[in-house]
Amino acid sequence: MKQLLISLALILFLLPQALSAAARQESTFNFTHLEAQRTRFISKTGKEWRIWASYDEKTSKATVKTELVARIALLYSLHFEKSHESTSLQRTREAIDFLQSMEDDEGLFYTWMNDDGNLEKGSTAIYTYEYAYAFWALCRGYRVLLKPDPSYAAKLEPQITRTVERLKTSLRESGRYGKYKNINGVDAPEWLISGRSDLTSIFVLGLLEYYEASPNADIKDLISSYCNGICSFQSSTLDCFPFGAHYESTDNLSSWTLAHNRQISALAIAGEKFGSGEWVNSAAGEVYSLYIHFLTSYGPWSGMSPCPIIYPEEPSSAEVMTSNLISMLKVTGKEPYALLAGLSASWLLGNNSKKEIMFDMTSGKGYNSLSDRGRSSTSGTEATVEALTTLVSAWNTPAWQNMEYREASPPHSFVELEAEEGKAVRKDYEIEECIYPGGTTGKYVVIKRENSFWIKFDIVQENEYAFYLTYLKQPGIDLGSSIMMRVDGDRIFTIPLGGAPENSYMTMKEVMEPRLLLPGPHSMGIRYSGLLHSKAAIIDNVLVQPLVEWRIFDDPSAGQKLIMLKSFYREDRDFPLQRLGFNNLLFHSCSIYSRVGSPVIKKTELSSQNGTIRLPAFGFAILRGK
Repeated sequence: MKQLLISLALILFLLPQALSAAARQESTFNFTHLEAQRTRFISKTGKEWRIWASYDEKTSKATVKTELVARIALLYSLHFEKSHESTSLQRTREAIDFLQSMEDDEGLFYTWMNDDGNLEKGSTAIYTYEYAYAFWALCRGYRVLLKPDPSYAAKLEPQITRTVERLKTSLRESGRYGKYKNINGVDAPEWLISGRSDLTSIFVLGLLEYYEASPNADIKDLISSYCNGICSFQSSTLDCFPFGAHYESTDNLSSWTLAHNRQISALAIAGEKFGSGEWVNSAAGEVYSLYIHFLTSYGPWSGMSPCPIIYPEEPSSAEVMTSNLISMLKVTGKEPYALLAGLSASWLLGNNSKKEIMFDMTSGKGYNSLSDRGRSSTSGTEATVEALTTLVSAWNTPAWQNMEYREASPPHSFVELEAEEGKAVRKDYEIEECIYPGGTTGKYVVIKRENSFWIKFDIVQENEYAFYLTYLKQPGIDLGSSIMMRVDGDRIFTIPLGGAPENSYMTMKEVMEPRLLLPGPHSMGIRYSGLLHSKAAIIDNVLVQPLVEWRIFDDPSAGQKLIMLKSFYREDRDFPLQRLGFNNLLFHSCSIYSRVGSPVIKKTELSSQNGTIRLPAFGFAILRGK
């Protein structure tokens, strides 16, 4: 009896706190702004819709996009599963009803509906992002609605099976399964959907939803075939582009964007479902290399080309990153994923370089982007959907408890030296415009014989630094097109820019030995040194990367610091904690992990003044202290 009374007293004590926490989580999901985007449309068949529209910023013209409505269906179905709110179930049905109306006679999807009811296609390709997201939404809807509304779910199955048959036929008739083509030294699988790993991952997530509701050997075979392709199409390069990521496209190995890259989720969920540790490990490999780099630098970046493209930062990047990390958390239950997912999601709540709120919980607005000038003033439907999806994904998971952190100071990470900002020595060089993945514009320089220039840069923190050059690798002998580089007037390094097997392509590589740089101004000289009549050298930038980078966060509620460190050393190295710059901080927790996320050691009671930790090669550490 005494134990029962104690238990009841404990419940009564904790219940108000639990209810308060639940209320805080619920209040985050303000769908008011998203609801306000529902607009009246009448299709050419006379059907009237109250559906979510996108608005052109210049003309204010409204359109309804298939991909957007699919993602809204995914959002509301996820929210319904977690909250059991009837409104979310109803909105899921409404979104799926519209998706069904966007299918053409061949079972493919129109891209959008205009405000006059006309349906348009933005591409002649069979497999598009709108098709992939629509398929995923239909499969999720089928699974989620199978119990509460089985008759409605049954109506979705013919559309789903039509796509499944198309995928099976395409994979079987192509005869490409198990075949690879060599692209710039990388073996690329030939059976990915439209040659795209990111697109394939979205279809896999749809297939997994359908398999969960209706297990089938053919579906399992499809998932396995695609996951084998995704898994094999992963970089082993950890110190520069693409930092252990899964390549995006077999047509272009020089760029990568975060917006649609759901390979981590696809491999993790499928790996758990079918007992493939290889797929789960492949997903973890990208997290523990690229995602850690995101969070110890300026991430989430929007992409790489192949140098990091930091701005604009967008809610779509936070959503994909958080959703992938939540998938890893659910599949493995490992502690680091909860922290990483919480840090990723908290980007929306001010944990970013500009300390801007990207999702306003009072109005329910998600803001379109964050640039080096600050937050955009516009709040589109897409941004709101992506923000809400991020938060709903993290809700009722351990990640939610890690969303209080805020960046305390700028990260100690790479310095990007743009070649066009250099100062010519004798003869001016040419500057050309370019467009990076995602549509942002940039510049690169063209240097020829007699061209040389200097770039000045500042170093804030003493550290060893590596130097990576982004340039156009061209066909021909290695030294046919080359440059010479030196730092602070020191040793000269010759860097060959030729040797591409067939076509030219942008690449990034380490170009000189790492060196210790002290705080203060530095300079880098670059001079053309190609053979006579050789092609011009095309250079984008130089990345100056500390071999240990870190980012410091504040937790206002707990009054403590969180520090994440990542090593780019190729061997284990000692790291003195005094480099972090704290006068008197006591670390009560220090967890150190290997390059594959295996715990190496846990320490307590480390001093920022005289403590030292040993970082594994390409490993990382998480420290908490007051």
